[in-house]
Amino acid sequence: MRAIIYLRVSTHAQKELGFGLQAQRKMCELEAKIRGITKKLIFSDAISGGMEVWIRPGLSDALLALKKGDVLMVSHRDRLARNIQVIADIMRILRNTKATLVVAGEQRSEQKSLLLETTLADVLAQHEQKIIQTRTRNALQVMKSQNRRIGNVPFGLQVAADKKHLEPSNIEQEIIQQAQKLSSLKLPLAAIAKEINERGFVSRTGTPFKTIQVKRMIQLPTWQAKADIGQSSGKISTAPRDLNRFVISLRLKEYSIGAIAREANKQGFTSKKGTALRNTQISRILQKAHLVMPNNRFVPYGFKISSSGQLAECPQEQALILLVQTLRNQNYSLDDILQHVNHHGHTSRAGKPFHITQIVRMLDKQLV
Repeated sequence: MRAIIYLRVSTHAQKELGFGLQAQRKMCELEAKIRGITKKLIFSDAISGGMEVWIRPGLSDALLALKKGDVLMVSHRDRLARNIQVIADIMRILRNTKATLVVAGEQRSEQKSLLLETTLADVLAQHEQKIIQTRTRNALQVMKSQNRRIGNVPFGLQVAADKKHLEPSNIEQEIIQQAQKLSSLKLPLAAIAKEINERGFVSRTGTPFKTIQVKRMIQLPTWQAKADIGQSSGKISTAPRDLNRFVISLRLKEYSIGAIAREANKQGFTSKKGTALRNTQISRILQKAHLVMPNNRFVPYGFKISSSGQLAECPQEQALILLVQTLRNQNYSLDDILQHVNHHGHTSRAGKPFHITQIVRMLDKQLV
């Protein structure tokens, strides 16, 4: 018998719940020791409990690791999921693999009682999540009605005195300029982070900068200078390459052409004549990138536009989909598949490394 321990924190609920991965792990390991289980496998996620099973890499790997007689162990019920349908899927997998669910610290005498308690507790957990969502939504509406800014302030900016607009932060703008200047010297991210920290700069939380933060600073667009809540502070001149990258990134997130045009105008992008961007201009950019057909239909991954303007199979993308599905059938984890694909030089249509959500979409595709 093995204990398959699953740990989860949710970014929007972690503070209110008051415990993290280490606390959950300690509870589960103590429960395993009490039950006399010595073999343990530990998996974790940092994702909302309402997400589907296969969207969560840690949970999907934990369920794939289950064997007959194993115990899936969590510290609290809501760490497993807050959605009844997701709970039902997990319970079905447990039944098929003849494994059991254990919630650390809870005592159960009968399996029938466990099933009833699990169902009722999961209904209450989902109800609690709805209450939290409603309370958060109402609070945001009140803040919006008071013209108060909603959302995180991007690095390099700060809230202005009117509490509505954003304005450049002199200190953070200086840090960004230092990072971008060092990057122009072809220094690695770790060396840039070390140099910035040695110059006495610290992050907003007062801690030294990490490489991922330096990477974000280097990639900040030049138009991120001043912004308003929901709209740009003015028309800003941008290079066509920046606009193309912005449009393509939103299209890959499945934004409609109209939504892309609105977002581009909000961010201050303009046409060559300095006027607001229109849907037809966005459509031309996407057609050149082979992301829409002439009738503005989205081109699914695995296909391309033929010379006659029709949807046709793309051999390279179909081969990559086959590779991803083959690796998954060989019990590779989502993280391992992602690392394998990016390590071998495969890139997305935008020319960037693949993201784990794109790998999940490939697993759902039917090959032609």
